[in-house]
Amino acid sequence: MELSYDIIRDILLFIEKADEQIYTEDIQLVNHDLYMIQKHVHLMFLDGLIDVIDARVMGKPYRYLITDITMEGHQLLAILRKPKLWLEVQKNAGDLGISLTKDVIISIGRKLIKKLLENI
Repeated sequence: MELSYDIIRDILLFIEKADEQIYTEDIQLVNHDLYMIQKHVHLMFLDGLIDVIDARVMGKPYRYLITDITMEGHQLLAILRKPKLWLEVQKNAGDLGISLTKDVIISIGRKLIKKLLENI
């Protein structure tokens, strides 16, 4: 499975809009199947982007009750939220020939935001 920050972005936005805690199987995203969503939720939990209650049972190895987005998750979402900024982060990483990781996204995003603020 290839890690997709587009899926992570969509999941974070979905969680943010939810009025209450949600199970992984309740996340419905266009163009993303349930298995990919569940695998990404699992990775997001392991990386500290979301808080969950482990609800895994036999036959459902990626079932979690998602309770909240962590501060680190909100910091990443601040960069991923705006399509223009997210596309610019991807372009800069590509121009540099580096793979996207959470730290790279946040680092490039902060530099781009700083550059924008200097023009004010």
